[in-house]
Amino acid sequence: MLSTLFSSSQSSDQVTLYPRNPQYDPQRCLETFKLYGEQYRRKNTIAVMGKTKKKNSPVWAYGEALVRAGDQKEVYYCYLCESERKPQKLPVLCGTKGGIDHMVVHGFDREGNKVEKAPATQRRLTSFATMVSTYDYDKFKRLFLRWIVYCQLAFAMLENDYFRELVAFLNIGLAGLLPRAGVTLRRWIMDEYAEQKEGVKAELRLAKSDIHLSFDMWTAPNGIAILSVFGHWISPSGTRQNKLLAFRRVYSKHTGEHQGEIVISVVREYEFEDRVGYIIGDNISSNDAAAHTILSRLYPGLSLEDRTGRRLRCLGHIVNLCANALIFGGGKKGGDKELDRLANKGDSEGCDELWRGRGPVGRLHNIIKYIRWSPQRRQEFMECIKGGELAEFDLLELIADNATRWNSFYTAIGRALTVRERIALFCRRHKPDRPTGGVKRDLLTAQHWTQLDKIHDCLKTFEVASSTTQVHRSYFSEWFQTLSWLLHELDNWRLQFEEDSVGDKTFALLSKCCEASWQKAEKYYRLADDTPIVYAAIMLDPREKKQWFIDEWSHGTPEQQAWIIQVERQMKALWQAQYKPSVANASQRRTAVSQEISDDPRQRRIDYMHKRRRLNDPSEPIDQLDAYLATDTVPRSEEFDVIAFWLERQQTLPQLAKFALDCLAIPCMSDDAERSFSSGRDLITYRRNRLSADIIEATQCLRNWYGRPLKTDPGKAEVYSAFDDEDTIEQEFHGSRRSPDQTYDATCAQEVA
Repeated sequence: MLSTLFSSSQSSDQVTLYPRNPQYDPQRCLETFKLYGEQYRRKNTIAVMGKTKKKNSPVWAYGEALVRAGDQKEVYYCYLCESERKPQKLPVLCGTKGGIDHMVVHGFDREGNKVEKAPATQRRLTSFATMVSTYDYDKFKRLFLRWIVYCQLAFAMLENDYFRELVAFLNIGLAGLLPRAGVTLRRWIMDEYAEQKEGVKAELRLAKSDIHLSFDMWTAPNGIAILSVFGHWISPSGTRQNKLLAFRRVYSKHTGEHQGEIVISVVREYEFEDRVGYIIGDNISSNDAAAHTILSRLYPGLSLEDRTGRRLRCLGHIVNLCANALIFGGGKKGGDKELDRLANKGDSEGCDELWRGRGPVGRLHNIIKYIRWSPQRRQEFMECIKGGELAEFDLLELIADNATRWNSFYTAIGRALTVRERIALFCRRHKPDRPTGGVKRDLLTAQHWTQLDKIHDCLKTFEVASSTTQVHRSYFSEWFQTLSWLLHELDNWRLQFEEDSVGDKTFALLSKCCEASWQKAEKYYRLADDTPIVYAAIMLDPREKKQWFIDEWSHGTPEQQAWIIQVERQMKALWQAQYKPSVANASQRRTAVSQEISDDPRQRRIDYMHKRRRLNDPSEPIDQLDAYLATDTVPRSEEFDVIAFWLERQQTLPQLAKFALDCLAIPCMSDDAERSFSSGRDLITYRRNRLSADIIEATQCLRNWYGRPLKTDPGKAEVYSAFDDEDTIEQEFHGSRRSPDQTYDATCAQEVA
């Protein structure tokens, strides 16, 4: 008996383990066998040998324990299901709980006693009460983890008696499935992270494009530095993937070189060292150093020019710099240093005076800060509307600006214009409680309000440029197109203000501000020559090709007309250097084909007839890029899918399709990392500031990989599980509490001269 029990594994999906089953044969009762496609091992065979104590639970009278080879988990094999020829549920045991819950299905109570059949209504209630308990334990565990991670709940909540009482009230069996301590939940999360990480690695291996990187660094509320690293690629199904690869604590130095080393370690963890494409980030010197470190280490053969061509500037950061130049007339950088110096000295009046010198925007900043400084002033501001014609503006408070975010000025000015009369009324009525000027020195005249109105209209241009390119539906071809449109808009505003300034000097300052903003945008417009991929992205859009450049520059200056030929030359140089198959390789392939001799004499005759034509043909193989550019553009339509267009041409134009898919995978902005910081701020709170670095990274990565919950019909009782169809999850940011016009939080960092 024992010799057969420990013999070789049985390969069958039908086993008989119940000793009272007429088909039971002890000679065929093997230790290991396959059931429903998975390998299992009987656990009670060891107990039979008398080396473990007797099992007293009633579940062992109706079944036994099996060990699943895949994950080494113990499951319950039911003798009653076998005798009734029902499929085995194989619930995870968790001691004996899984078996006890399963026995309820066969009409037993939790003590192992047979229960009389209840009326239909009672049976429905019992079925509802045991529905979750008898459900797949692994699936429940993953759904529970997803809820904890996505909502960023404290692990100690599981130990809260009130929470456990609530769960027990809903289902006594469900309460037993919950972990009893936060450390257990931590282990569950780390195990889930390791498993999901392997899935991301598999996705990266199947990517149809290079994997592009974006990253940014952030200081958490508890003072630790964290580097957020995102990967961007095209999946085999044609979906653009933007996934968080690391949310890693930065120790020691925060230099660009050190950040680059951290990114390299992340790339090696995910095993795509030979597929790193372009690197996009804010325009600060540390990001330049990080990009050169990454590319020089991974691709030692790349020249400095090639490394520079792979370092892309975040469009959102360019928009931020241009918008600040418009708001402050280009003098913000030096003024910020002086503000910091005065603030460190505690000179509030000096700070107010410096802001006052920045024109109407600075005056409005002082008024908003003054009103919001105390609850009494806020209340006084709200009381300005009671009983008057301004009642329609009730409950609208002033919005504070933020020196590091241009769009905060856009929203602050917009709200101030809405409650303009209330601000004027407050300034007239208010009596300061201290011997200071209060808001008297910052009163806004009619000219000031006109300037604020025009500045707000101008900033709407930047809001459109930012919001339309930060969503994941925008393509990299829009990077250069948006910058070009921004230049046109700023030039139109500048010309309009110059004309208006003839009769009203109020517009002279606005014209100078537009000029400063235009110069900033024009600087990065010309720097696009360093990264020819921005031109290639437009040409590889079948709706644009060369026609966009012709429409943009053919009616301009001679210099602009020459740009049409120049960008095409740069794009073709990039194609020949990195994608175009070499003539030698093509010749080798033709030679290899010609040397294959067929066994069929008819085929040999055909080969002979065409041999001279092949040998005497002086023409080179058709260039894929030239052939593509020679065709007409595709008509524009909302239904056109440019990614699907190139996926369909992977067989006929393999190298060119790869070139295009690489362009399509690049994001216009590095805002994904910025969004992850908003989510991290909700995790690392002042009451949860001792979380270890590994659990912080695991939870933030899982939260990003799970994606936002999909909306379901509230009338349906079924529960949607993202694990059933993970490809349908929309991988975009979902943690920010800001409105769409405030999602990009540009950092006020040192600009590269």
